[in-house]
Amino acid sequence: ENKEQIEISRIYERMANPALQSVAEFMDDKIYYRKK
Repeated sequence: ENKEQIEISRIYERMANPALQSVAEFMDDKIYYRKK
């Protein structure tokens, strides 16, 4: 019934901690911080 939703949630559960992932991307210059 909700197999697609379960599959998506499993993918996200396997991903690294979002905070750690974003710090790693910031350090690799994949994302940047823009001051106003």
